[in-house]
Amino acid sequence: MNLKEIVEQLQKCGFECEAGPLENNTAFIELKELADSEEDRVLQDKADGAREEYLESLD
Repeated sequence: MNLKEIVEQLQKCGFECEAGPLENNTAFIELKELADSEEDRVLQDKADGAREEYLESLD
């Protein structure tokens, strides 16, 4: 399970406290942003790897 999947699972639980829903918590908001940036980085790494593999196949 990756960070984005963990964040999505926590969101689906609907956790709340006296301060309100989990989605309003500043730490949780930062965690979601971190998960999104991690996913972007992973996708970019995959794209870079595919590009390198393609270029090597041309040789």
